[in-house]
Amino acid sequence: MAAPSGKQYGAGFRHVRVYELDDNGYIDAPDETYYEGMQCVGARAFEFTIPDIRRIAHTGDDRLLAQTFLPRIEASNAVIRLARSDMDVFAIVTGTLERTLGEMKMIGYGTSQQGEEPNIGILMYQLTQDAVAKVTRYMSYMFPSARGVINPASLNENANEYTFNIVPNIVTSHLWGEDFVLGTDGFVSAEMVEGQTVSVPLLVSFKADGIVTKFLYNVAHPAVSAAKSHVCTIDGVVDATPTFETDGVTPTAMPGAGEIVTVMYETATI
Repeated sequence: MAAPSGKQYGAGFRHVRVYELDDNGYIDAPDETYYEGMQCVGARAFEFTIPDIRRIAHTGDDRLLAQTFLPRIEASNAVIRLARSDMDVFAIVTGTLERTLGEMKMIGYGTSQQGEEPNIGILMYQLTQDAVAKVTRYMSYMFPSARGVINPASLNENANEYTFNIVPNIVTSHLWGEDFVLGTDGFVSAEMVEGQTVSVPLLVSFKADGIVTKFLYNVAHPAVSAAKSHVCTIDGVVDATPTFETDGVTPTAMPGAGEIVTVMYETATI
């Protein structure tokens, strides 16, 4: 299939996935087995508001003479609306624990951990139609690093809606660890990145053990093709010549124990 044109009509909100990050900001795979993060089931809406740039007006002679433009100083605001409670995901987002008491499940809100939430990565996508090719594509938003606050649903006759407030960090690298480069990306720092793909985008991470040479994807989520595997990084450094296959990736050189292998690829569905 032809690559996305960069011009998409979006509709709906299909998927939200949260990734734990390690102290270096890499996706925190626990071992050499694939780590795909955790899905926040029940995605309903996403909103992201970026404040305007500052405009300094220079006035005189009873009129506007000139304007100086400066970067904004207000923070961005983002929120995801969810139809379902996922205590295990909410615990990751808030830095708390899902407690089991007998057969009862419990989680806290407005806890003593507020302000101490861990940094997380977020990947979300929606279905689109390519404005040029007139075929189905996918548009994704990625927060390389952010903090989250979960607000519980109201109790009334309406369907539940949990709000997941996002506080994005200003970062210098993609969610897979590759640094932003002015000559390639057009910027050196950002809060969120948009992507367009032919098939469903997925990020998967592994922690090398110094023995495994080929890192296998979830058999339920193979790559659509080797060509639909886009990047492989080792501790944030791009591997220029990895061997991509539909079932996994073999880095050019075997990663050392503890190094994080991250791959962005396309799968059929998740």
